[in-house]
Amino acid sequence: MIIISDLELPMYPESEYLGDLGVRTVESVICDKIGLIFRRQEKNDLGIDAQIEFLQEDRKGTGRLIAVQIKCGESFFKEQNDEGFIYRGEFKHYNYWINHSLPVLLIISHPITKDSYWVHVTKANTKLLSKAWKLTIPFNNRLDSDSKCELKRIADQLQHGDMADLALFKFLHEKYENRIKIAPLLQEPHDFHGLSYIIELDGQLHMVGYFFVNYSQLSQKHIEEFESLYHSNMSSMGWDGYEKDANLFLFIISSSRDDLKLSKTIIQYLDRLYFLKYFTLEYSGPPFFHLTEIDKKGEPIY
Repeated sequence: MIIISDLELPMYPESEYLGDLGVRTVESVICDKIGLIFRRQEKNDLGIDAQIEFLQEDRKGTGRLIAVQIKCGESFFKEQNDEGFIYRGEFKHYNYWINHSLPVLLIISHPITKDSYWVHVTKANTKLLSKAWKLTIPFNNRLDSDSKCELKRIADQLQHGDMADLALFKFLHEKYENRIKIAPLLQEPHDFHGLSYIIELDGQLHMVGYFFVNYSQLSQKHIEEFESLYHSNMSSMGWDGYEKDANLFLFIISSSRDDLKLSKTIIQYLDRLYFLKYFTLEYSGPPFFHLTEIDKKGEPIY
């Protein structure tokens, strides 16, 4: 008789159990007590477990996001100072979180009490050591319904996507100089929607949109959405009949040059759209928030 305990079987390590427990615990608080959307980051985990999205009072999405990393275990609660729990981490995670396009919350969760505490990871509240880094997770930052206002404040801060939008405005003026005029918000037609700017370049009107690469690469679905916005704006603003003249300038922006390497399929699809001109731009964050155009060989154009 074969005893099943003697067989070689797959293991469910305690580390994985704690990871799953922490995500379940935090998800419950975020969804049921605070009333936000919790989206698990299921694949390619590089140090982010989920995203939180804030909702309006009528339950409509806002697009205001926070990235979350969750650590579950009693060990995360052992080291303390007068203000809170001490967390020590590796530089690879510090670099990743500080340069992330979203604000990053670090949440520690106790496996027995199910209490969770959070901190917004910033350069200001972290201390770099010789081989690691540390920060304090305040005792006052218990994750519960009272956390909503403070978390919303963090989500409403200017994020890299917002700064990329402002940097694009500057880039357009630098690239085209006195050849371009950008319509101020108050002068845009009432029916203009979904895209960033209306511009006049060399005396001809065009539309401008951008795609900021975060977790997802530019896909055909994304391009189809820009197509739809272009055609609906052409119709709503009465520009029908000028399709050969009014183009859509699409700027693909990422802080990683690798993310700007478009697949042959995507390039072929973009090239088929007679009304669309696309550009790839590398984004550099603080302190300059600058955009550099990248050519098809992956080299910067100065």
